[in-house]
Amino acid sequence: MATPSKGDALFSAGFICNHSLTSRRDRREALLGRNTFRGRYIESVRRFLGRLGFALCIASGATCVILHIATFIAIIPPVWVLPSFFLMFGAVLCLRAVQSERLFKRIPRNWTLIGVALLVYAVLTFVYFYKTAGGASSVTIVDGQYFAMYKSRIIRAITEHDYRMFPNLWARVCSAWIAMLAVICLPQFPSMNNLRETDA
Repeated sequence: MATPSKGDALFSAGFICNHSLTSRRDRREALLGRNTFRGRYIESVRRFLGRLGFALCIASGATCVILHIATFIAIIPPVWVLPSFFLMFGAVLCLRAVQSERLFKRIPRNWTLIGVALLVYAVLTFVYFYKTAGGASSVTIVDGQYFAMYKSRIIRAITEHDYRMFPNLWARVCSAWIAMLAVICLPQFPSMNNLRETDA
């Protein structure tokens, strides 16, 4: 077995020393940058966005759960899902601002299992909607009769109950998918104690 030469040893020592100095310099510059007014301002904005996004994500998920349960009790128009959608959209924007480079890359295992379970449920909900609606994208009334339509084409006649339940099914599907997205996004927000470390 060949022994490393003196030149190789000096080169390795020099590389390690230089790497150590570079790492220390980077940490020192980062620390000095965060101690400046601009650094403190950026950290304050990021902490605010982290808290805001976390709250929006919880609000969106909770609203979707309530709406989803309500679809089994009453007729819920799909327009009621819009607030949850905009809350989730705001949460995603905040998340990208806080940790854009690590978006959806590190999810705890427990949250992954919950997210997968909700994804399966959302897919099954959509399949149930598709089979129940018979591939219809909308419903309409023509001369007092109820019809299911695909785009602008009538595909079949339906009952009054099916006509009234169609918007409810849409609300059920949309709320399931948005709730699933909220569960996936929630663990991505850094904790309040570690928010300053998200760039590391």
